[in-house]
Amino acid sequence: MALTYSRRLAAVLSASLCLALSTSLGAAATDCVFYDDRQVNIDGAVAAGLTAKLWTNAADARAHLAALGVL
Repeated sequence: MALTYSRRLAAVLSASLCLALSTSLGAAATDCVFYDDRQVNIDGAVAAGLTAKLWTNAADARAHLAALGVL
């Protein structure tokens, strides 16, 4: 599982940018989980094949990651 955060990115997260990011991490898009507080970035991540969820809070993210078997 690869982790990153969009604050590191300067642009709206497009599907092509997500694919480039997962490739640079050496991970398949399907092995990446992405959180963001902007729906447009979630849409880009999903279009690229990432699991993506709108950020609400840390407790929800932990529960989501646990449901995915990451935690």
